[in-house]
Amino acid sequence: MKNINQVIEKLNKDLDSPKEYEIIADIVEKLQDIGSEDKVHAFYDEYISLDSNLGSKFMDKKITEINTEDDEDNIDKLLEVASNVIPLFQKESTEEDLENIEENKRMLGIE
Repeated sequence: MKNINQVIEKLNKDLDSPKEYEIIADIVEKLQDIGSEDKVHAFYDEYISLDSNLGSKFMDKKITEINTEDDEDNIDKLLEVASNVIPLFQKESTEEDLENIEENKRMLGIE
């Protein structure tokens, strides 16, 4: 994904009524929510610390107030996580994926 607006478009892709994202924290919360789904978490877990990696100042910024030059590092972090989480969430799970998910749950002690 190339920008935050594209992340929002992808998050709203299959929704009947698209969600309005006003601040960065809204996007991060959604990414962490879908990241915690088994089909994502078994393959990628960098979403977990995204909020602390971005810091509260950036998390509280309105999306309309983001400065691509000043916020470049944080934008890159957000885009990296979104580029991994969203495709995994939207992907149809294969039999191999399901086996990997079950293996991941066993390793974590989750039945």
